[in-house]
Amino acid sequence: MTVRGERRRRLQCNVCSHRWTVFTKENEGRPYRSKWDTQAGRSDAWRRLSREDARTIIQSELPQRNLAAIYGITRQAISLIQTGRMYKDVYWELHPPRVGKMLYCRECQNWNKDQCGFEFPEAGDDFATECVLFEAR
Repeated sequence: MTVRGERRRRLQCNVCSHRWTVFTKENEGRPYRSKWDTQAGRSDAWRRLSREDARTIIQSELPQRNLAAIYGITRQAISLIQTGRMYKDVYWELHPPRVGKMLYCRECQNWNKDQCGFEFPEAGDDFATECVLFEAR
């Protein structure tokens, strides 16, 4: 966009490779249509994907590159959706945060000398919150 409010376009002939510049006003030619107009029927019009699409991506077992090709977004965007950094509201509906008391491995009766009695390699800190074998002392 130029200072005068015109759009600058560079064109080139495919036959002789001659190049020229065309300046057009924003409102000339086809009428401007904002991205909000194209998604007027959606309740979350500012989002590229619908809630159902995001839910499907979060629950999908397909590789990220396949999901990216299906939905026309990048693999990085798929990763952000699956980890809850994008579409957080949809992610928290499917994976609500844990509420209640945190359980720590050192409070378990199977915890001996800084290691789990069942030899879980990830044991320690708050892993006991997810452990189904946790028994309070």
